[in-house]
Amino acid sequence: MQPDGANMAIHSSQIHPCSWEEVYQAAVLEPDNALLEQRIRAAEEALLTRWLEVTNHHGHRVEIQAIVDAIKGLRVLKQERLRDTRANLWLGLLRLEP
Repeated sequence: MQPDGANMAIHSSQIHPCSWEEVYQAAVLEPDNALLEQRIRAAEEALLTRWLEVTNHHGHRVEIQAIVDAIKGLRVLKQERLRDTRANLWLGLLRLEP
């Protein structure tokens, strides 16, 4: 029997076979605004999944800060390229920063 954390790690790797950094970069570098929203959603999901994994463990301060920075970057990308008022939804998550 595996602990719940092990199951979560397996599940998240099946959803996102690439690292959150790769999914984030794909969103940031997407030149087509028609595809940008989909890329941003994938990046947000990958970031949230990894956030939930690392905030339960000590020793991930550098990665947690990188995730926070990436979330802020996606918010700016949404505001500048999509004019999306929903961009501020991530602010609540950022306030949970350990």
